[in-house]
Formats: sequence, C-alpha cells, structure tokens
Amino acid sequence: MAARLLTADELAERWQVSKAHVYRLAREGRIPTVPIGRYYRFRVSSIEAWEAAQDGCDRMVTPSGVPMNTGPDAGGYRDEYRGAA
Repeated sequence: MAARLLTADELAERWQVSKAHVYRLAREGRIPTVPIGRYYRFRVSSIEAWEAAQDGCDRMVTPSGVPMNTGPDAGGYRDEYRGAA
C-alpha cells in the first residue's frame, strides 16, 4: 500500500496557512517533501513526524527564522529583524 501524499493545497488547509507559505517552507528545506518533477508532495507520515517534533517548541520565530520577543514587553519582531541596531 502506497503512503498517502498531500498536495500543497491540502497541507495549507491542514495548517490553516497559505499555499505560498507551504511552498516557501518546502523550497527552504524546512519541511519534508517528495519532489515529483517540478511539483512538491508531502508524505502524511513525514509531516506528522515533523509536526510532532515541533510540539515541544515554545519559541516563536519570524518567517526567516529569527526568534521573536515573546516576553511581557513583547511588541512583535525583535529589533534585529526590523533592521534596527
């Protein structure tokens, strides 16, 4: 029996994010993919394992991976991300 593969649309719906975000994570190698020609597919078992690995992660990051300030005075992105010194 073949493993179930998700499309970017299906994964985006599962995560409640845009399809563009899923493609960006795939291009950056941040999520497991199954490349099929010029398309990406996502093996359900690999995605579930990746999601489980993220469960213990209490930190929030920006799209580029820069940690966000999440303390009591949090105002969003850290100054380093905004480009301020």
